Amino acid sequence: MLLVAVGRMPFTQGLGLEGTKIKVEKGFIQVDEYQQTAEKGVLCDRRCVPTPLLAHLASKEGIVAVEHFAGKNPRPINLRLVPNCTYVIRKLLLLV
Repeated sequence: MLLVAVGRMPFTQGLGLEGTKIKVEKGFIQVDEYQQTAEKGVLCDRRCVPTPLLAHLASKEGIVAVEHFAGKNPRPINLRLVPNCTYVIRKLLLLV
C-alpha cells in the first residue's frame, strides 16, 4: 500500500497586500484566534491561512470570525483540540 499526502499552497501573491498591515509568512496570511488580520476590519478566508484543511474546522472558524466581527464574545479555537484524520482510498483488484 502507498499513502500519498499532498499539501496545499496559499494563494496570496498579487493580492496587493504590500500597502497594508497584513503580515504574510511563508505565503500564508497571519491571523489571530478570530481570523482577524493585522489590518483592522479585515478577516481572512481559510484558503490562505495555515490551518488544517478540515470542513468542520472551516465551519467553526467562520462562525468564530463572524461572531467576533459582530461584537459577540466567541471562544477562540484551540487548534490542538481539533479532531483530525487521514483518508485512504483503497483499490481492490479481483483476480479471476
